[in-house]
Amino acid sequence: MAGGGAGLPSRGDGPQTDAATSHLLRGSAKNRGRPAPVGDSVPMSLMTEGKTPGPVRYYLACDRGGCGARIMFDLVISDPGPPREEDFFGYLLHPAEEAAPHISGLGWTFLQGDGYWCPGCSG
Repeated sequence: MAGGGAGLPSRGDGPQTDAATSHLLRGSAKNRGRPAPVGDSVPMSLMTEGKTPGPVRYYLACDRGGCGARIMFDLVISDPGPPREEDFFGYLLHPAEEAAPHISGLGWTFLQGDGYWCPGCSG
């Protein structure tokens, strides 16, 4: 959506993060600009821009080696999710959990340990 759409700010430089999550999304020379792995080394190919409740823009990239498939979509999430102070990881993961049915409906598959695969790679 040009111009931000759905009430999102138009930034033109991809997803924005706050100080608490920006360290999770930085790439390094070792991983050639891909987001740093977290937890059990699952690539972070799903990034968001926006806060719940409200419009959230999703950026999704295929994690299969050599595939450059990417999509972007917007969802309005009405549930605010858990407070950051009470459940930090729940706060971070809430937008992804809300988008999971939509992502699956688009034909994308989440493979534990491998991340998200596009319809062409997972089919």
